[in-house]
Amino acid sequence: MNTSEFLSIVERVYAFHGRRAPGIVIGVAMVHKAVELLGSVKKQIAFVESRACLPDVVQYLCGCTIGNGDLRMVDKIGKYAFSLFDRDTGKGVRVFVDINKISLE
Repeated sequence: MNTSEFLSIVERVYAFHGRRAPGIVIGVAMVHKAVELLGSVKKQIAFVESRACLPDVVQYLCGCTIGNGDLRMVDKIGKYAFSLFDRDTGKGVRVFVDINKISLE
C-alpha cells in the first residue's frame, strides 16, 4: 500500500469513527500489518484490547462487528492491541503498540 492509499483509508475510517484521532492512523497501520501477516481470510474474528479508536478501525476494515459476533472486546488489559484470527484454520496474529519503543522527542 502506498502513502496515498493509506491516507485515503485513514480518511474513510475518520468519517466512520466520527472524528480525526491519532489512534485511527495507528490502527489502520496495525490492521494492515495483521492482514499482511495473516494472509487472505474469508471468515475472521478479532479480539480488541482497547475501546479507544481501534474497535472502529477493525470494524471498518475487517468487517468484524459486535453484532455479527466477530468483534470481541477484551479491554481490561490496557493495551493498544488486537488479535485477528482465521475462523476456519484458527491461525492468528496479535499486533500491538510497544510504548517503550515510542520516542517522545
